[in-house]
Amino acid sequence: MKRLIRWILLLAMPFALLMGGVAWIDPFNYFDANSPVPLQTRKANCRHSGAVMPTYTLAWKMIEYRRRPVADIIIGDSRLTRFDASLVSSITGRELYNFGVPGGNTPSMFKTFWYADSLTELKTVYLQTGFRNWSAAQDYDIWEGPAWSTGSLVRYLTDREVLGKAWLDARAHWGSVQAEGLAADQWEKVIANERGVLEAYEASPRFADELRKVAARCKERGIQLVIVDLPVHDEVHRMEAEFGLDEQMEDYRALMRSAGTYFDLSGPSALTADRAQYIDALHTSTALLDGVIREIWQGPLVNGAVQVQVER
Repeated sequence: MKRLIRWILLLAMPFALLMGGVAWIDPFNYFDANSPVPLQTRKANCRHSGAVMPTYTLAWKMIEYRRRPVADIIIGDSRLTRFDASLVSSITGRELYNFGVPGGNTPSMFKTFWYADSLTELKTVYLQTGFRNWSAAQDYDIWEGPAWSTGSLVRYLTDREVLGKAWLDARAHWGSVQAEGLAADQWEKVIANERGVLEAYEASPRFADELRKVAARCKERGIQLVIVDLPVHDEVHRMEAEFGLDEQMEDYRALMRSAGTYFDLSGPSALTADRAQYIDALHTSTALLDGVIREIWQGPLVNGAVQVQVER
């Protein structure tokens, strides 16, 4: 019996060490306590590369938001990376939590809404989206992995993705690993990908149904629902015209108007012509985005349109 116990302990030791290492480093700040790796390093590593950004960022924000829910949230994709929620708060006088996730899509936007709704009494929900996001081809999952790994202590300490993040944090702190920068041909890569997205565009009835469920929930609970379409460069608009998507775009805008207050600053406008104001064709500079924030939350709105909910 003693020999059996000794073998069990020996077999369990590597797993105990791994779990202890994860708890010690705490890669997603689950414990909100001291860690040998600074908080800013662990947070910055969520954006280490395009491959890990969706999973790591979503896991971090799910834990952070669960710890201290906020009644006003903005949910969206990588275009919220440079979005200054504190600037919005300085205008409205209300704290705003930025739930933007690089690689986020329409399914993750809906899942995020229901997650936040389960944790607090929401007051204002901003959905940052765009025409491209409503294609049926964008119906893939990035939510379930982070939701599973952050859902309990045991899962957190044993999940492969969490272990990978802990190892990345250790190498970033004690080694020389650095985050991947933007590729020299970032603009061209984004345009090539966007061409494929638009060429294959097909509206998703499921997304429309899910949006109506969110809108109904907001109406039921007295939540203000606001949809925000951020600027994209005119090169994208030229591709939309090239593929003859005018009718689909109008259907999309009608759907957005039917759900809530809809701020459409996607363009074309004075905000969408200057390539120097864009990181790539989908992502604006911080300065341009700050100007958009002021237009929407402070006014006047001069580079877009706002339309209140239209019942369908």
